[in-house]
Amino acid sequence: MLAGVPTNGIRFGQGGGAGGPGGAGGGTGGHSGTGGLFGGTGGLAGAGTGGHGSGGAAFGAAGQAGTSAGGAAGSLLAEGGSSAAGGTPAIGGSPGGGGVGGVVANGGGGGGGTGVGGAAAGGAGGCATCAVALAIQCRNDMPGDSTAMHAEIWVVNTAPQAIPLSQVRLRYYYVNEGGTIGLEIFDKAFKNPDGTAYRSVQATFTATDGKLTAPPMDYTDIGIMTAATLDSTVPFYFKMSLHDGNHSRLDLTNDYSNGPVAISACPHIVAYLGDTLVAGIPPGH
Repeated sequence: MLAGVPTNGIRFGQGGGAGGPGGAGGGTGGHSGTGGLFGGTGGLAGAGTGGHGSGGAAFGAAGQAGTSAGGAAGSLLAEGGSSAAGGTPAIGGSPGGGGVGGVVANGGGGGGGTGVGGAAAGGAGGCATCAVALAIQCRNDMPGDSTAMHAEIWVVNTAPQAIPLSQVRLRYYYVNEGGTIGLEIFDKAFKNPDGTAYRSVQATFTATDGKLTAPPMDYTDIGIMTAATLDSTVPFYFKMSLHDGNHSRLDLTNDYSNGPVAISACPHIVAYLGDTLVAGIPPGH
């Protein structure tokens, strides 16, 4: 044995192997202690009849590291992360932290597992003052064109927490007097309504059409496909039109979301974050 190393080791891992048989001299083989320096149960005594046996291994395997991964991260709108403890930490391991809280108040992740020798870090809390809120400003920049619904749209984040634009979905309501409506995008950027603080952005758009029965009208959901996030400093801007393939004549005066000529608040263009309404007033509300 090593000097100063106790026979009763720290029981964190696999113990040493059995001692080999003794030689011709009467010694008992193997060390019969109950633990190596980092091991569990030590080597078993050998069955030799003499000499000095080779002994079990003096050091067992180190304790397994903790495998707890922590609670799941909170969604942007859910009330914080999962409160489940993470994983099953091994003795001597380091348990993972809890899930990160959501954006809304009262968010907070669950704590990590608690293992002997490991520190269980709690989850990061959600923002206590951040309710997700957007505002829509717009204008119809071509009111004299009755073959398409035109809009310049500014999406403004009115909360301090930045949000992924890919989770934002805008809905434009109208009465369709033509055929199948398609979306056309002419410009996109981060910029203020007066054109200042311009910053280009990589983004594509999707259009999904639907119908309301009461009041009867059509709508187009506009999804934004980008890795960019929207903070409270500069709005996200895009210029669009909705029209059918033949550019049929449309009556814009009965369109719920038809915007003003001058840039101003547009509560009749609504915005959703996931399935949660975060801006505007839908028809009938």
